[in-house]
Amino acid sequence: MFEKRSSPILFIVLFLLGLIIGGIGIWYFRSAEVSNLKKQVSRLESQLEKVKEGTSEEVSTETITQETTEATEEVESKTQQSTTKPPKIERQFCYIKDASKSAGKFWLVVDYARLLTGEEAAREAAARGDESGVPVEYYVVNDNPRLRTFPVDTRVIKVFLHRRADGTIGDKYEIRFDEWFDWFIGISGGSNIINIVPYWITIRDGKVTKIEEQYLP
Repeated sequence: MFEKRSSPILFIVLFLLGLIIGGIGIWYFRSAEVSNLKKQVSRLESQLEKVKEGTSEEVSTETITQETTEATEEVESKTQQSTTKPPKIERQFCYIKDASKSAGKFWLVVDYARLLTGEEAAREAAARGDESGVPVEYYVVNDNPRLRTFPVDTRVIKVFLHRRADGTIGDKYEIRFDEWFDWFIGISGGSNIINIVPYWITIRDGKVTKIEEQYLP
């Protein structure tokens, strides 16, 4: 009789024990799953923070790089401006002794002189014994026999004359360099006096860029 009564109780005990063990297993499984999820969330948050920091650093780096580049370019520009020499330009009174063309370039041989006017001209003429009894308006001093040769910058050269091909003299006018050159060397017709009249020449970095006849009455 004792054994018959104990069977239902044993079944109940085993059933309850199974529920408890099953509950513990489910709780453990859920706890492990929750723990894993928490670790994943923590890892994702960490990665997100790194991404944010990386993006901030990247933007900051790009900004700094851009500012550095602009500053460097400005410094280089100012340095280049300060180190670039300005063009050397001089304007000289002279007589053109020869004009020629060689190897595709035009050349002028010039004789520098000094043009004095006013009181300075009168004093110099008196000092040299060239007084004529009339007021001296100008006086040309040409003591240095040295001749100088310069190339012509045909890209920008300008020529201005007072004399025309027929020998008349008038207001200053512009003539093409090739026309003046042909006239000077005698290829084209015209008064050959342009070979002996004085000129002002402008020299830029060693090249003649302008020729202007100096009219002397």
